[in-house]
Amino acid sequence: TDWINAIHARFLMTEYPSPDQFFVEIADHVFKIQSRQAQQDFHETDRLVRHLTRQVTNNMMSMTAKLSYLEQRDRQQQEGITTLKFQAFTDGLTHVLNRRGFTQLGERRLRAAVERGTGVCCMLGDLDDFKSMNDNYGHDIGDMVLRGLVKLLRRRLNETDLIGRIGGDEFAIFVTDITEQDARELAKRLVGSIQDRSVRVRDDLEVTMSFS
Repeated sequence: TDWINAIHARFLMTEYPSPDQFFVEIADHVFKIQSRQAQQDFHETDRLVRHLTRQVTNNMMSMTAKLSYLEQRDRQQQEGITTLKFQAFTDGLTHVLNRRGFTQLGERRLRAAVERGTGVCCMLGDLDDFKSMNDNYGHDIGDMVLRGLVKLLRRRLNETDLIGRIGGDEFAIFVTDITEQDARELAKRLVGSIQDRSVRVRDDLEVTMSFS
C-alpha cells in the first residue's frame, strides 16, 4: 500500500499529453518502486537469515559444549565409581583381590559352577616364617617378598583363576572347571615352584621363600 499511495501523490496533479503516456509513466515508476522494495526485501531477508544462522550456530555450539561437558563429567564419575570399586575389592599392596573381593567373586563363581555341574577348588596357603622375615629385614622387605610371591603365583595360574590376599601373608586361590586330582597336582606345582625360591629385594640382599 505504501508504494500505491506514493503513485497517487505523484501523478494525481500531473497533466499528460495522452493516456498512453500517463500509463507509461506510472508503469516505469511502479517498476522502480517494486525493484527498490524487492531489493530491500532481499536485504532484509538476507539479514534475517544471517541473524538466524548465527543464532542457530551459537546455540548448537553452546549445546555441543554442554553435551561435551556432561559426557566428560559422566565419564569422570564412571571412572571414579570404577576406581572406588577396584579399591574396595583389591589389596593395595599386591593388587590381587582382598578378602571381600575374593569372597564375593568366589561365591559367584561357585554358584555358576554348581549350575554347570563342574568342579571347583579353593586353596589356602601362606609363607613360612614370614614374621621372622619382617623382624629381621623390616616390613618394606616383607612387602617386596609378598609382591614377588604374587608374581610367581600368577605365572603358574590361568588368567581366570582368582587370587586373594586374605590377610598378612595368607593367600587364597580359587580355580574352576577342575577335578580333585588335577587340583592336587596344581597345588604341588605351586608349592614346588615357590619352595626355597630366592627373591632379590636389594642389590645386596636375597630372601628365600617357603610356601605351604
